[in-house]
Amino acid sequence: MAKTKVFTITVQNQPGAVAAIAKVLGSAKVNILALLGTTQGTAGTVQLVAEDAKRAKKALDDAKLAYQETGAEQPGDQAQLEASQAVWQKLKAAGSHEPAVA
Repeated sequence: MAKTKVFTITVQNQPGAVAAIAKVLGSAKVNILALLGTTQGTAGTVQLVAEDAKRAKKALDDAKLAYQETGAEQPGDQAQLEASQAVWQKLKAAGSHEPAVA
C-alpha cells in the first residue's frame, strides 16, 4: 500500500491561486482527495492530498510549482488526538459544549 503524501504549496493570496494548482493537477489527470487552504496577509498555503502522489509530484515539477512533500501519518498524531480527546472529556464533564463541526 502506498504511503499517503501531503503536498504543501505556498501561494499569493489572490483570486485564482488555488484554481491554478487544480488546473495543473487536473490536466495531468490527478484526483485531489483533500485540500486545505489558509491565508495570512498577502501569502497563503495550500495543502493537498492527491490520489496518485507520484503523478501529482511530476505535474507540480513540470509546472515548476515549488512544494514540500510530507507523509500524512506523523508519529505524534495518535498521541495528539488522544490528548485532545482527554481535554474535551474534561471540558464536557465541567459543562462545556463541544464545538460544532461541519
